[in-house]
Amino acid sequence: VVLPMLSFVLMGFMTCIVPCEDVADRLSLSFTLVLTSAAYKFVVASMLPAISYTTLLDGYVMWCSLFLFLIALENAVTSVESWLDYDAPAIMALGAMFFLVNLCYTARVLCALRAMRARRQ
Repeated sequence: VVLPMLSFVLMGFMTCIVPCEDVADRLSLSFTLVLTSAAYKFVVASMLPAISYTTLLDGYVMWCSLFLFLIALENAVTSVESWLDYDAPAIMALGAMFFLVNLCYTARVLCALRAMRARRQ
């Protein structure tokens, strides 16, 4: 679950390679990735047992969905000519935030694994 969602968001960051003037191309890539991640979430959810609480993986998928939405929003906003100068800083800021979220989730998973091992002993 983590690697496909991670790859969807990383592909979302690749939309900054498309020139800002090609708004339709940038947004079509962004929205395609949003729809792909939503479809992937539904397919995975249909294969797992239904539970009443949010797991770490559910939280990670929600964060990835939020970042895909923010990338799409950034692509739409930078299509306005007066905002063109903010394209690179905005994508870099989003990338830094995504990196920090991934670090936090890695730390949470490692702590959860350590706690599970401690309970077994």
